[in-house]
Amino acid sequence: MDFPDYIINDMFRESGDLDYSQVQGMTKKQIIDYFLNGEGHKFFDRWGGYKGQKPKVVEIKWNDLTEPLQKFLKNKMSGENPNFPDSREKIVQMMNREPNLGKGDNEPVLLKYNNEGKIEDIPGGNHRTYVAFELNNFNPILMKAYVDNDPKPNLQESIKRILRENVNQITIRRRIYELDNLLAELVRTTYSPNKICKYSNSEQFIEHLIYNIINDHIYYIYFEHIDSSSKEWESLYRKIEEYLRIKYENKLDEYYHMNCGD
Repeated sequence: MDFPDYIINDMFRESGDLDYSQVQGMTKKQIIDYFLNGEGHKFFDRWGGYKGQKPKVVEIKWNDLTEPLQKFLKNKMSGENPNFPDSREKIVQMMNREPNLGKGDNEPVLLKYNNEGKIEDIPGGNHRTYVAFELNNFNPILMKAYVDNDPKPNLQESIKRILRENVNQITIRRRIYELDNLLAELVRTTYSPNKICKYSNSEQFIEHLIYNIINDHIYYIYFEHIDSSSKEWESLYRKIEEYLRIKYENKLDEYYHMNCGD
């Protein structure tokens, strides 16, 4: 199994050693073996849900977290818990360092779900996930994550399945309604009213939004195996773009002019 550097770095931090990037005279294979089969196994338990899966962007609501995890995070991050006296300072530093947390372009965290479909642990990602919620006023956030035992269908996975089933069918427009949720989330966060007037006109804004949805949230994460210059991807891109423009172009044009003027 090949671990991403991020996971290795996290295990080294937990063990008190140096980050992987600073380790000298030890191959990545040797480091992985140390954590899998050697003395570092207890630190790998923290990442036991990682089985080589690729990260995906997951929408998370505050209520998707178990109540004990909610209480732990708020108690720890408030700065009022004497066991974590510098936690609030770290949170503020992270907010300044990573102001876009919650948009889905973070380094992956690991989400561990319980049998009821609630997130019960976020190894290596508690701070960043909490910061993402606070930055977004505890509204739903997007986080790139390695998902362990997720019992719920993921938005992007649903899109991927539907697109693959309907690559050559016009009915794709009727069956990719999952895109609606993604567009609404991006308009609420990345393309909120105070962030869209940097575009010189509504068409530039709409074109950028559609490109973001298709290339960043669909292709980059789930369709890298398709050549981006191929006719297959061009066909997929045009079908999704057509769906979005038919349904949302006029509404997005009004949204732009309402917030930015003519």
